[in-house]
Amino acid sequence: MPDRPPDAPVSVPTRGALAARFPATLFPCGRDRLADEAEAQFADNDLVAALREMPDASYRSLDEVCIALERVAAGGEGA
Repeated sequence: MPDRPPDAPVSVPTRGALAARFPATLFPCGRDRLADEAEAQFADNDLVAALREMPDASYRSLDEVCIALERVAAGGEGA
C-alpha cells in the first residue's frame, strides 16, 4: 500500500540516486525485491511506495526501473 494519497504526484528520483541504491549485480530483479532493498537502505518512503506501484515483473536493468518509475509518476502502468 502506498504511503501517499492516490492523487498525490509520484516523485521520480534521478538515475544516479537509484544507481547508488541498486548495484548492477542486483539485476535481474523483481519489483518486491527492489522495494525491499530500498527499504533496507532506509530509502525515502515515496521511493519505496513508487517501486511497489510498478508492475510485478522482472527488471533486467536500472534503465528498465527508471522507465517503470516514470510511467508510475505519469499515472500509468509501470512497464
